[in-house]
Amino acid sequence: MAHVLILSFDGIAAERLQRSLREAGHRVCCCERAHQALRRLRLWRFDLVWMNGSLAGMDELQFLRRLWLRQPHLPVIMIADEEISPRRRLQLKSQGVKMVLMRPPRPHLVAVMTDVCGALERGVLTPPAFV
Repeated sequence: MAHVLILSFDGIAAERLQRSLREAGHRVCCCERAHQALRRLRLWRFDLVWMNGSLAGMDELQFLRRLWLRQPHLPVIMIADEEISPRRRLQLKSQGVKMVLMRPPRPHLVAVMTDVCGALERGVLTPPAFV
């Protein structure tokens, strides 16, 4: 069972994902703002962070730096709403982001995230590079 932190300003998608992951046996914590997520990271250990490419309340690189001060080896997967430039991808990779996915159509988002959490649980989540 994975302990997943979802950082999303899209409440509907986060609720659906949370419900689906819990039904699959994972523990899930949802936050809408970066500062909320950092407070949760002080309290609990997580196995994976799902985050939107744009955060409420903080630049994503600043958030990542703070996140890895607390849990340095925590895998982060970012869901982007728009194409990310090669320069930005390098910045994110240098900050430890394991994977950047373009947001799949809404009906597929929960399935993609559930599959990744299952891979994490089986110990096979080792994304070699950005998608």
